[in-house]
Amino acid sequence: MASLAAAEAEARAAAKVLKEVADAIEGMRQGLLTEARATTAAVILEASRRIAGQALHVDPALLAAIVEEAVGALGREGLTVRVAPADFDAVRRAVADSGIVVVEDPAVDGGCICEGPSGRIDASVSCAVAAVAAVLEQWK
Repeated sequence: MASLAAAEAEARAAAKVLKEVADAIEGMRQGLLTEARATTAAVILEASRRIAGQALHVDPALLAAIVEEAVGALGREGLTVRVAPADFDAVRRAVADSGIVVVEDPAVDGGCICEGPSGRIDASVSCAVAAVAAVLEQWK
């Protein structure tokens, strides 16, 4: 009878140790998962920033298309388009003789910000990246 009680006590002790080990492993797994999500989110965010910026520099017609979408939403009358200084000439040529005012804005990091009497559309790279960041923050 004593040996049975001793065996049960030993089994309970072993089960307790196994549970502690399993809990520790689960804690490490959760930590690694959290770290992996944060790293993945940072990589996706940086890739998004670079891809969006590069796309506008490689194909200037994309910026003109963005401006045209804003014109469709806001109308031409009283429309001001703020763009990065590097994009000023291309956008000005794209909207020549349209009545749209194009303004250089060093705060615009790519894309454009369109403002008119009926509203504002922020189609800047930083706004797009912020939207991606918000989604990634929920995912993390």
